[in-house]
Amino acid sequence: MPLPPAQPDFRWRELLAAAKASPNGAQAWQAFGRCFQGCTAIDLGSIELNDAAWSALAEHAAQHWHSVQSLDLCSTYMGEENVTALAEQAAQHWPNLQSLNLSNNNIGGTGVTTLAEHAVQHWPNLQNLDLSSNKIGEVGVSALLSAAQHWPNLQSLSLNRNRIGNAGVTALAQHAAQHWSNLQSLDLSSNNIGEAGVTALVTAAQHWPNLQSLSLSYNSSIGEAGVTALARHAARHWPNLQSLDLSSNNIGEAGVTALAQHAAPHWPNLQSLNLGGNSIGDAGVSALVTASRHWPNLQSLRLSGNSIGDAGVVTLAEHAAQHWPNLQSLDFFCNSIGDAGVSALDQHAAQHWPNLHSLNLGYNSIGDAGVAALAQHAAQRWPNLQSLDLGWNDIGDACVTALAQHAAQHKPNLQKLDLRHSPWLTNNRIDDAGVIALPASGGMVTDGHKSS
Repeated sequence: MPLPPAQPDFRWRELLAAAKASPNGAQAWQAFGRCFQGCTAIDLGSIELNDAAWSALAEHAAQHWHSVQSLDLCSTYMGEENVTALAEQAAQHWPNLQSLNLSNNNIGGTGVTTLAEHAVQHWPNLQNLDLSSNKIGEVGVSALLSAAQHWPNLQSLSLNRNRIGNAGVTALAQHAAQHWSNLQSLDLSSNNIGEAGVTALVTAAQHWPNLQSLSLSYNSSIGEAGVTALARHAARHWPNLQSLDLSSNNIGEAGVTALAQHAAPHWPNLQSLNLGGNSIGDAGVSALVTASRHWPNLQSLRLSGNSIGDAGVVTLAEHAAQHWPNLQSLDFFCNSIGDAGVSALDQHAAQHWPNLHSLNLGYNSIGDAGVAALAQHAAQRWPNLQSLDLGWNDIGDACVTALAQHAAQHKPNLQKLDLRHSPWLTNNRIDDAGVIALPASGGMVTDGHKSS
């Protein structure tokens, strides 16, 4: 029977504080380093170190971490000089490193260049690299290209919020993709990528047959042309895709139509789809419905902020719901759905989603009639529902009372019921009677918000 992995010395925070108080004290830093001797996972995320402390850690503490496989240094105020110290003095001591998290720092392109020059050859087994929110830009991506050949086992790469632009994605696709045949997860969200960048990404698709997760969210210039190129030319190379995030990309109805027509048949294992903030409208939902039969394993669907009305929800409920028996999370936040749309969910969809855990209908135009129907019938079909958001609609006391009664009887797992309102949006008309009724479903009520 294998021995359990070594655990850090419980005094490590105390010894770190002592070492920080004497940044030039080699013995203090060595004592801190020995706290993690034999550990395969070291999490130092969110600690704050100054330049002198980083240098001391790299020189005196890191040498004791020969066994480390997973190292988390996210949000540690690390700058270019600090990552240089790690690359030049510490990297050689971590030959078994498989996962490195440097997200939410400020290492920049220069820092990545130093990593590529001095560290990568020491980490042949690296599988997961997170450089999110580091402002690495095109310079940083170019540096990664020289490291690509040293990481043949790379499975996950996160570069979101790094300003890499079309040029960075193009360089990545042309010079690095062929070295990462095992890549499973790629996050390029919030990077000022447009149609040209996606077109370049398409050329790399054939090298990533094992891709399971792709995020291109918040790249508003991708548009319908970019997602159409992705659907037509890349989708067939990713038969194992499970998660796709295209939120806030301005893909519109035409983009969804392209996904439905050209990509959906190639993604039978899709479990999570985020199309929020794309103005797809009812016509876009209709296009999505045509793809529904290809995604029997879908568990999460996010369609928030898409100008969807009752017609779109009715179409989805009547023609797509039966194809998604494993659906667990549905997000319709910030649309134009009224009572007719909710009634359609109740009548045509609820019976097909017994595993639904989360339903977000906040910030729509739902009134008492819609919620009453939801409470009376759907409650019985969703015994596993844990989170229900009806905030910023037009709901009154009588409806809340009915909702509370049915929730208490049929929703034993409900943990969050959101009925919040805002003075500058359509208000939920809940007075004392409604608030008093809510505890019948269990938990605590605070300002129209119930949680366990």
